[in-house]
Amino acid sequence: MSEAVAAHALRAAEKIRKWQRVAGVVQVSAHSSMFRGVPYSSSACVRLAEPTDHTGALVKAALRAAKRVWREGVEFAKAGVIFHDLSTRDHVQPAPPGVCGISAPPGKRERRLMAAVDHLNRRHDRGTVPVASAGMGAPVAGQADTPLAALHHEARRAGEGKGEDGGAAGARGASGTAT
Repeated sequence: MSEAVAAHALRAAEKIRKWQRVAGVVQVSAHSSMFRGVPYSSSACVRLAEPTDHTGALVKAALRAAKRVWREGVEFAKAGVIFHDLSTRDHVQPAPPGVCGISAPPGKRERRLMAAVDHLNRRHDRGTVPVASAGMGAPVAGQADTPLAALHHEARRAGEGKGEDGGAAGARGASGTAT
């Protein structure tokens, strides 16, 4: 279940960055099949020290909430992640001194990192740059064995056709996607 929750949080983080929003609360819900055994459902929330759109902080909060939802012996059928207390980046109120909780590393560097990750995932297919806690599941039909294999394949294709001087022979570059 933790891999599914991390993957959902990753995708939701991409979406709120696209909308230029930050989240203050992460909610995780999960339930078992109502047709097998005793049905079980639960949800839990984690409030962030400061609202953020940073994937690492949002996934960490989602996994913390998932631990509260988890019950040994329950075969979960579905899990979901919802972000609450959404606001624009410009209207983020910093946490008061002494407030503990999950917080994102602040700064332009982290925003640039998240923008680069989002760009790669849009360009080369979702999951190209995953978070480790989302796991490395089985490849989807038509995709390379791993996201990194797709990038490696594209980099090799971009390197083909270079002359002796190392310059590109033609307008070919790393703009195509590997299949």
